[in-house]
Amino acid sequence: MRKIIILLTILLAGMVGNANAQGVRFWKGSFEEAAQEAKRQDKLIFIDFYTVWCGPCKSMSNRVFPREDVGEYFNETFICCKLDAEREGKELAKKYGVSSYPTLLFINANGEVMSKTSGVISAETLIELGKNTVAGMNDPNSVMNLKKRYEAGDRDEQFLRSYIEKMSENKLDPGAALEEYLKVQKSMKEGSSKMMEFLMTYS
Repeated sequence: MRKIIILLTILLAGMVGNANAQGVRFWKGSFEEAAQEAKRQDKLIFIDFYTVWCGPCKSMSNRVFPREDVGEYFNETFICCKLDAEREGKELAKKYGVSSYPTLLFINANGEVMSKTSGVISAETLIELGKNTVAGMNDPNSVMNLKKRYEAGDRDEQFLRSYIEKMSENKLDPGAALEEYLKVQKSMKEGSSKMMEFLMTYS
């Protein structure tokens, strides 16, 4: 009897250990419910936009998201959602300009983009991206805070240039800001090779 109790204790400890060692826990309910939970817990939302036919998406699902270190950080820090960009996540994918898969998106509970990247990345890079996104919330030069300045009417030439560069880094469309920048910039002549190079870089 004593041996049976010891064996059951070992098995139970192993089960608990495996439960704690799991990777990213993705939200099981609707995205609207996830957003409400993010607001309640004062957390950002992490979204993995995927498709069923996407090989790189399967690589992330099989090799990165199950990692213990990824799960430990992401489960504690974010409300994590996994959305099929062609099914239940179709409208959100359209809203956030998702055109390649996987697209990994961090937003706040109000739907504002904190950071965005596409393609397969390593577990270490994903964790670093998450940490940088959290740190960026208090950074005056984060894409979110620059966006607030832009929407408040700031049209300073240097500011617009920084905003465009930051949006490009985060794979966001800088189209409107680009048009505003071209109206006020004085460093490039219209139709010059310098301007063409600039447009090729950020359009």
